[in-house]
Amino acid sequence: MNILAGAKKGMRLSVPVESTRPTTNLVKKSLFDSIHYLLEGATILDLFAGSGALGLEALSRGAKEATFVEKNPKACSCIKKNIDALHFTSIAHLFPLDVEKALLQLGTFDLIFMDPPYDLDIGSLTAKALTHLQEGGLLIVEQSKRSKFLENLTCVKKKEFGDTILYFFDSKHPAPPL
Repeated sequence: MNILAGAKKGMRLSVPVESTRPTTNLVKKSLFDSIHYLLEGATILDLFAGSGALGLEALSRGAKEATFVEKNPKACSCIKKNIDALHFTSIAHLFPLDVEKALLQLGTFDLIFMDPPYDLDIGSLTAKALTHLQEGGLLIVEQSKRSKFLENLTCVKKKEFGDTILYFFDSKHPAPPL
């Protein structure tokens, strides 16, 4: 896995060997092609960060800073290694916590990436994450087509890639009460 574009284009990323499902380059390219106009100077939150690939791609493409939330110690080690290798230590922040606990401590962001395990019921967690969006911001959630956890939430856009769906939520469409 590597950075696809921007200042760090081509740089290789460390990826945890187990317990993560990295976003494919096809999905990552399409995602960033869709949001490229939002990246310059943006604040990023990468939930269930895994290797940190989404937040690091955003930083390479001009985001101002990124916060990574990941509870798996091996994944946190990869994120730290990737942050160091890309020389993003002054603009990247790692929270080695459960996502729900981290959201209690965090402010608002321009872009939020959420790539949870496909079998995790994330309906209420997605609604909570939406409360952390700046006005005009986007929350992008990666899920399996087989997952039905987001059916009660209104997304502004969907993109499908085989078994993977990207759901785009914005700050203008509030989530239903929790």
